[in-house]
Amino acid sequence: MYLKTHKTNKLNLVIPAVALLIGLVYGCGNRAADVKLSSDPEIDALEDYMLDSAYSNVDHSRRMLREKMAVTSDSADYCRLLTLYGKSFFPSADYDSVEYYFQKVKHYLATSTHYSPYVRNSLLADICNTEGNMQMDGGSADSAIVLYERTYQYCLLINRTSFLPDLCVNLADAWSYCNRLDLTSHYYRRALFLSDSLKMPDRQKIPIYNGLGQTYMSLRNYALSDRYFAMADSLLPLMSVHDRFIYFNNRGNSYYYRKDYSTALQYMRRAYETVAPYAHLKYQQGLVKGNLGELFLLEGKLDSARIYIDEGYRYFNSSGNRTVTYYLRILQMALALQTDHVSQARELIEQTARDTLMSMIYGDVRNRYLEQYYRQTGNYREAYRMQQQSAAVNDSVRNDRVMEQIAEIEMRYRQDTTVLHRDIRIREQQADLENNRLHILFWTACSLLLATGLLFYSWLGRKKRELLSRRYHEQLVRSRMENLRSNVSPHFIFNVLGHELQQFAGHEEVKSRLLKLVHYLRHSLKATDCLVVSLSEELRFVDEYIRLSTVSFGDTFTCSLDVDPAIDTETFQVPSMIIQIPVENAIKHGLSGLEGEKTLHIRVTTDTDGICILVNDNGRGYQPDLHADSRGTGTGLRVINQTIYLLNRRNKTAQISFDIRANQTGDTEVVIHIPTTYTYSL
Repeated sequence: MYLKTHKTNKLNLVIPAVALLIGLVYGCGNRAADVKLSSDPEIDALEDYMLDSAYSNVDHSRRMLREKMAVTSDSADYCRLLTLYGKSFFPSADYDSVEYYFQKVKHYLATSTHYSPYVRNSLLADICNTEGNMQMDGGSADSAIVLYERTYQYCLLINRTSFLPDLCVNLADAWSYCNRLDLTSHYYRRALFLSDSLKMPDRQKIPIYNGLGQTYMSLRNYALSDRYFAMADSLLPLMSVHDRFIYFNNRGNSYYYRKDYSTALQYMRRAYETVAPYAHLKYQQGLVKGNLGELFLLEGKLDSARIYIDEGYRYFNSSGNRTVTYYLRILQMALALQTDHVSQARELIEQTARDTLMSMIYGDVRNRYLEQYYRQTGNYREAYRMQQQSAAVNDSVRNDRVMEQIAEIEMRYRQDTTVLHRDIRIREQQADLENNRLHILFWTACSLLLATGLLFYSWLGRKKRELLSRRYHEQLVRSRMENLRSNVSPHFIFNVLGHELQQFAGHEEVKSRLLKLVHYLRHSLKATDCLVVSLSEELRFVDEYIRLSTVSFGDTFTCSLDVDPAIDTETFQVPSMIIQIPVENAIKHGLSGLEGEKTLHIRVTTDTDGICILVNDNGRGYQPDLHADSRGTGTGLRVINQTIYLLNRRNKTAQISFDIRANQTGDTEVVIHIPTTYTYSL
């Protein structure tokens, strides 16, 4: 629901047309904080749209309301929509339509028992507030005050505290109309205090700043007036069309009081530009035209003054607005005096004198122009009397009693605000302590979770490493078993045993060879289970293999083994079979079946960071398309490459290198480099 928000009904202004300007029909405090009357989100959204489009697209808003009412079955929702529909006629001052739809809602509420107290009081508060606005339009401030106070009670019954600041603004405007500036200031200050205590958004403070600026303007305290107008000006981007119009009008009034008519005219023109694009804002357009008319009159631009004053008079006279019509007739009287139409001025003086109520309200303005009339007609005695009456009115506005009451209100507001800010700081400090405690608990929990996660990740990594280590070991074992099956092939065993058995006749030499073969077989089985061996053990194994496998070569075979004396062969470790397999390949594929001299050289040297092993033969050359190669077609070389690959994965910097070099003459050389810092742990 939206109660009346901003009113700027100011009394005794030099441009009093703005005194009758009605506030925004839909605004009512903090919309986000209000409790909705139903759970229908479409109605909530429609209500928000009504507020935003109150002055820009009212026809579309009404059409949307009618469409929603046509499909709404809930009676509470229907009454809510009907109330909004009635309020949509308020900006265009179509008060008959407003009252017609309000009477229908009142009838539903009076004849049905289906409405909850909350719904009933909310709708009545909304209706009552809007009716107060219409009374203000008609110049009945006393009736408006009664309606606003009744609205205040409805809001207290349903605990709608977010409405109270706006109701205080309405009451301030109404008391301003009654020329009670002390009560005006009191209610504006009360509205500001409630807005601060309820932490309302800045947009809700716009009418309060406007109202305080105009109140101090009426008291001729221009320093405070400018202060509050400056606060309103800082919120200009947040203002609605209605807010901007009120601000420009009131700011123009403040410069009029100071007789700075050119600056006042600038603000009034901006006020007119604000509402001119909206055809349904005839009321606001008529008001600002009256203001512009008087400013042009004071600036001596009589033709422009007559146009604006007459246009404003025609609108308000036809609409039956007695108050603004009276004010514009006073301006017509002043215009007649300026153009030396004394008889016309006399006639207007007589007409305005008959309306005693309006004469009381606009006495100050009327008296000023009557003083001018009497001066022009030579009646200086009456001119002096009018001057005295105007001075008395101004003194009553700014007398000591009023000023003291307003000063007391200022002091109370500052005290209340100080206490409020202190309480707010205490609550904020308590909230900070609570937030800090929650942050500590949160980060403690996060730290525990992180530590648990790291421990779990460490355990998982260790298990993964153990699994990989087992897999590496299994791969090495499988490779070495394949090598064993290759080395100890049935063909090799039967050939050697057959050759030896044919010659066996009790010779010790043959017997020794058979024993060496057995020793070699046992060594092969042992090497299969070992990942690394000492260099001396590997060389002994290679020597045994050469002696057994080259017997058939006879005197045509020559073998040499050179080891750098600086190498400690007992402690330096090498991968098992890393020399034996290249030697075996050299004999089987390079020297076997070769005619003439057969040579095999094994040389172990040192370099800057490890040892270098070279195996060289003068056989038929390295032929990867026919024999074993590093791409996996030969079992022995595949075993070496797999072993080196697995071990090098654990040695990122110092790694074993294995290379086969062959030239066109048939010589083949295997080059193996093993770093001194190499590690064999898996």
